[in-house]
Amino acid sequence: MAERTDCVCMNPPLHYEDFEIDPASDTFLDDANGGEITVEKCRHCGTKWLRYFVEYPAFTSSGRWCRGVVTDEELAQLTTETVLPFLGDLPWHLYGGSYFNTTGKVGKGRLFP
Repeated sequence: MAERTDCVCMNPPLHYEDFEIDPASDTFLDDANGGEITVEKCRHCGTKWLRYFVEYPAFTSSGRWCRGVVTDEELAQLTTETVLPFLGDLPWHLYGGSYFNTTGKVGKGRLFP
């Protein structure tokens, strides 16, 4: 796991324009929890991030996301079932969304069911 740096991608508040979806990776849906899994890259330093996003349209302010630094080797081992445990087990990750009322905070531990 990468150590935090001074790059904007690792220091909230975050802005969505600092990230781009990695064109070499697919977007996956987590059918069990209704989430979307993407791999993104920082536009500034190139750090690769695994991002999980979920929103429940029937509930106001339910949007939430979590992202953690990930290597290509780790990505090769992950499945839709292991993404959430992977993010929760990282030494640190970033999270935010309307559910948490933030554009980003540093955290650790599990955030989703």
